[in-house]
Amino acid sequence: MHAHPLTIRPGVAAALNFILPGAGLWRLGARSLAVLNFLAVIALAVVAWLYGGSALSENIHYVLLFLAAASAGLAHAAAMKAAASGPASSGSLPREV
Repeated sequence: MHAHPLTIRPGVAAALNFILPGAGLWRLGARSLAVLNFLAVIALAVVAWLYGGSALSENIHYVLLFLAAASAGLAHAAAMKAAASGPASSGSLPREV
C-alpha cells in the first residue's frame, strides 16, 4: 500500500492550531515543534493568569485569543514554507503520512 502525499493546506493547519495549539503542526509532521508550541502556549497562559493582576484575570480570554491566533500564524507560516519548498527540498516538513 502506497502512502498518499499529504496535501499541505495552510488554512487547515492554522485552524487546527487555533483550536488546539500544536495540532496543525502535528498534522504537518513537525512533531517536536507541535509539542513545543503546545507547552509554550499553556505556560504563557498560566503565567498571564497567575501574575497578570485582577484586570488581566478578568480579561484572560483576550490573552487566550491572542495565544491561539499566534499559534495559528505559526502553523500557517510552516505550512506555507513546506508547500513552497516542495517534496524534494531538504529541510522541509514531511509531506507524507
